[in-house]
Formats: sequence, C-alpha cells, structure tokens
Amino acid sequence: MKKLAKVLSLALVLVMVLSLGGAAWADTDKTYPINEDAGFTITINLNPSDKGFHAYYAYQIFKGTLRQVEATTASEYQNIDGTVSTSKAGTKTLHDIEWGNGINSGELISHIISQEPLNTLFSGLSSSSTAADFAEKLSGATAEQARAFANVAANYVSTPAAHKDSVKYESTNTTSVELEVGTPGYYLITDSVAPIASDTEKPAAFSANILQVLDNVTMETKTMVPSSKKEVQDTNDSYAKNSTANSADYDADGQKWKDTADYDVNDIVPYKLTATIPLDKYNLYDWYKLIFWDDMCAGLTYQTSPRATVTIKQVDNSGEVVNEKTHTFEMNATADSSKTSAYTDPNGSVYKWDLGDIMTNTDTSAIAAKSNIQTGATAIVVEVNYKAQLNENAVIGLPGNPNTQYIEFSNNPNDEEETGETPKDTNIVFTYKLVVDKEDDKHNPLSGAGFTLYKMIESKDGENSSTYSWTAVSALTADPVYAEATVANAEAFAAGKFYLKSGTAYTLATAYDATETYYIIEKYEAEWLRIDDGVYKISETTVPANYKKAADVQFEVTADHSLDTVSQPVLELKVYDGQWNETQNRFDRTGVTTVLHVDSDNGKIDTVFINTTGTTLPSTGGVGTTLFYVFGSMLVIAAAVYFVTKKRSEVE
Repeated sequence: MKKLAKVLSLALVLVMVLSLGGAAWADTDKTYPINEDAGFTITINLNPSDKGFHAYYAYQIFKGTLRQVEATTASEYQNIDGTVSTSKAGTKTLHDIEWGNGINSGELISHIISQEPLNTLFSGLSSSSTAADFAEKLSGATAEQARAFANVAANYVSTPAAHKDSVKYESTNTTSVELEVGTPGYYLITDSVAPIASDTEKPAAFSANILQVLDNVTMETKTMVPSSKKEVQDTNDSYAKNSTANSADYDADGQKWKDTADYDVNDIVPYKLTATIPLDKYNLYDWYKLIFWDDMCAGLTYQTSPRATVTIKQVDNSGEVVNEKTHTFEMNATADSSKTSAYTDPNGSVYKWDLGDIMTNTDTSAIAAKSNIQTGATAIVVEVNYKAQLNENAVIGLPGNPNTQYIEFSNNPNDEEETGETPKDTNIVFTYKLVVDKEDDKHNPLSGAGFTLYKMIESKDGENSSTYSWTAVSALTADPVYAEATVANAEAFAAGKFYLKSGTAYTLATAYDATETYYIIEKYEAEWLRIDDGVYKISETTVPANYKKAADVQFEVTADHSLDTVSQPVLELKVYDGQWNETQNRFDRTGVTTVLHVDSDNGKIDTVFINTTGTTLPSTGGVGTTLFYVFGSMLVIAAAVYFVTKKRSEVE
C-alpha cells in the first residue's frame, strides 16, 4: 500500500460516482463511442484566502468506454427501466467499467468490504466482485459515505495520471491549476502536502475527492480556510478629547486597535486575537479543533489576572451577530514548553488557548455545534482578549517588543488529528527613554541636581467628563557618567580629577600609577527608561548649591509607528514645545522642539539643563560678613545725602 504523506479532505466538488447509475447503464444501441485521443483537462480554481502551498494529483479509480447518447429519434431515449426520456440526447456515459490505473484495487477492496464505515455500503460484495459491482454500490452512497470512500481510497493510490506540485494562489499569475488526463473515468483528486523548504507557512487546507471525468471539467476548491489576526490597543494617557492636536490620531477614548503601540514600563497592554471560520463547508466536519498560539518576547509578561476572556459568535456577511448567537467566558492561556520561542536573548515564552473541539466544548458548543448554526450566519468568529505587562526587559526604540500569533485548526473532515496553521501575525510595542544632562553656564558637568518627571494624565470622572493632573513618573538625581581618560605621565595627573574603576564602582585616585586605567566624570545625567507618548514636564526639584533653579520644561511626545514588515518596523518620534492649557485642558504646541533632541531609532529624547550662579550675595554667613555689608550700605546712603545737601546749598 502506498500512503500519501498527508491527504486531507474538504470536498472540492464531491461529484463522486453518484452519476454512475442511470445513463451509465443505458442501452448501447442508443449510444455511440467517442474518440478519446484528445484527452481531458481538469481545471481547479484556487481559493484566494488559502495562502498555503498545495500539490494536486489525479488518480484514475474507475475507467471504461466513453459513449454518447444519439439524438436522432425526436431526441427520445429509452431508460433501463423502460421509461422514455426526451432530455438524454447528448449525454456522455461510461460503459464497460473496470478498475482504473491509479488504484491498488485489491488492497482497496480488502479494506472497504471488511472495515467500518464502508463495509455496510459494500455488503454482499467480495474480492471476486467486478469493478462495475463496486461502482454500482457506490452510486447509492450518501455524502458521508462518499467522503469516507475518497479518504480511504487515497491510502491505496498508485500511479497518478497527472499532477502539479508546489501550487500556491497568487492573484497576479496563479489563480487556477490544470491537470491533463488521457482517458475518461472517475478520478480521485488529492491535495497533499507540498514540502517546500523555503515555505514558512504551513499549508492551510487540503482535499481528497472523486470526480467524474467524461469531458473537460472545471472545479472550485472548497477548502475551508479560517483567517486570524492579532491587534494591540494603543493608548495615550494624556489624550484630551477636545485637543485638535490629538483627535485625529485616537478614538473617543484615546485608544485604537493597531499592529503597533507604545507604552510605559509596568503598563498593562491589552491584546486581541481573532479567528474567523467560514461556514460554507463547516457542515463537512464532525469536529473542529481550534487553538490560539501566542509567542511573547521577554519584554512582555503575560497577565493571569484579570483572566483572559473568549467570545464566540455567529455573524452574517456584514459582521453582525445573528439571532443573539454570542457567548463570552473566561479562560487563561497555558505556557507550552514544548514550543520554542522565536525570541531569544533573553528567551520569550509561548502560550496557547486550546479550545479543543468547539463543536462539543461546553463553553462553545451553543454557538459552534452544527445543529445550532442559524440561517443567515456565514462565519463563526472567536475573539480572545488578554493582557500583558511591559517589563524591565523591554527593548527601547527599534526593533521594539514583538508578539506573534497564529491559529491551529482542523483542516481534514476525515481525520480528526490533522490540523493546519494560519500565517503568523505580529504586533510590536515600542517604548522610549528621556535623558537630562546637567551643566553649569560654562557647559561643565554640574553635580548635585535632582529632577522629577511629571506626565499629564487624564482620569475619567464619568462617561462624558475627565480631569487632568500632573502625575509624577519618578524623581531622579543626576548621577555621574564616567569616561576613560588618557593620563600620559605623573605631571599630567591631578589629584581629585581622575577615578579608578573596580567592578561598577568608581573611587578617586590619589597618586599616579602608569599601570592603571583612569576615568573622568564626563557628565551628570538623569535617565528615565521606558516611557511612551504623551505630555510631560521636567522640573528641577533639587538645585545645586549656589546656583539658581532652572526653569521647568513642558513638551509633548508623539510617535508614528507601523509594521511594514516584521523585520523592518517603522518608528518616528516627534517632540513639540509648548504649554499645557489649564482652561482648555490641552497642550498648546508652539512648534517642533528646539529644546530637546530626538533619536527615533534608539527611542531617545534628551536635553541639557543649565544652571547659572546668579547674584553673588550669600543667603547666609557669619556676623562679620553681615556687618561688612551693613556698613557699606550706610556709606552709600551717607554719600547720597551729602550730594543732595551740597546741590541745595549751591542753589541757595
């Protein structure tokens, strides 16, 4: 027995051999043979929604002599039961039926006369029965029995009459495939796995069918291919619904489902997975397995609380729920260690929502059982809503933090274990950083400063009202950043300027040593890691001694991000200067920033805060110092009095 690597069945046309009766057994005196030398063409129109590779094979199961009904006596034709028909003229029929050249008939017969479910259909027949006997029995098969026969016969095929390998639907050049067969008969058309090394998409759905070929035939692929997609919700915490600057970018809640988003560290990120199962061939299945797979990079942590929700519903062509056929239940994902994450260094995690057979699952059967399918329903839609948290491992800037999903589904109504996979769909979450350097008015690094970063946060008071407030992100000190320095000799060494490094700690060097590597303080820097878009304010909350406080800086961060390809996501950061309008509750932009610098690829926004010394009068000091200034002031006043008195005396 030759067994195909994989043969699945979704009934391309399922004409089967049901028409082997009737005219096929007509009186040969009323028919004439037809020249068969030209051969026949089987044209298979491909399914545009099926993105997998296919290999189509035609195996001849039954063969015979092709004859055509004469149309010479008023188009009358005598049927085998003695009745007269006037509509049979020109009908092509197959006579003298034998086993075809593409089937191991002995092995097939042994199976179908002894094993369920086909032994009932072929009861009374034996290994000595003729091909015509089996064909006659098959002509009375039900649709289920016909599918079962096709599936069994696929395991006993031998030499194909025609085949085409590596077929994949392409809208521009491959919308159908043609199989050329040389002789008439009944052919098993199989659609088996086409193992293409470079193909990253597991083929979606396959078929095994018997087709009557008495002339050129065109058939439609009836593969039932579900679709899947993954979306992430993009949220702007500072969104003001009456802000003309933001209203075009976000919906009424400041949110949007997209392929990309940006978030702050520790933010909760909402995701939505959707599977759409067409119902046109759903009735061919007695089960339907459905699994959602999700591969999450290390920068995201799956949240078990609150639990994920699964919604299953029947919809019509417009996407509307049919007859309130919808149901929502809670179901968390399970981590699957048998699957290796595509994301490494550090490793990601693979999760799954395994719904099993949705026709019988108690959570889904009220919607997905065949007996519950409503008139007008064209698809079953399953949505999974879950949350992840952006964590400390999240990549800043490009390439972002990806998360990839696909669904695994039943693709063979004759084999419960066979499944296919949809193409992978990826979302990316971006995050950024803000860096503030501290300098004096001579652009020297300046220590002793501390900053607080505030973000304008909108809080909903109700359905139609909000409040806005500056909320502290965190307070940071400007810490020293060290750089390696060159000290040529002892003369170039200056105590109190150079540092030695031990691990991650730096200590002042007190003496020159030619064997040491020295470091200097390059700058003082405060760095906020993993922020997202929104309206911000930087405030110097700790001012270096003897320096004036630097003015606060307000700015707005926007981000244009998209997913042209997974390997080349697009990210463009923009920063605007301006001021928060307390009356209108919006950020009034004055233009693209001249205060901050933007590096989109690295997700970095940076600026420099400069302190000036201002007046040299101290605010505190010893009594001698105070008396000195008091005495000086008195001298100035006395001089002024003398000058005024003298002028008056001159006038008099």
